[in-house]
Amino acid sequence: MNIETKYSIDDVVYILSEKKIFRSRISEVRVEVRKPHQALLVPYEIVDRNGIKIEYLVITSEVIIPGITGTQTNYDWYDEKDIFISKEELIANI
Repeated sequence: MNIETKYSIDDVVYILSEKKIFRSRISEVRVEVRKPHQALLVPYEIVDRNGIKIEYLVITSEVIIPGITGTQTNYDWYDEKDIFISKEELIANI
């Protein structure tokens, strides 16, 4: 099964984390294929899910370590719905 994702590795994206907008880069893409199902949302709304979950590993911070020639990089997984290609697009979805 070939699933097309919205973003690719090394794309520059914007995320909202701890009420701040961050410009970052995608490091990895993870696609999970499950059985299609229905989910119950509050208050009493049933939605159909296609069973495909797309997540992106995004760099959340890079820190230069004094005395060592290198950096410490922190990552976190984000759902496709939480990542935006521009700051304006992110702000419009808040």
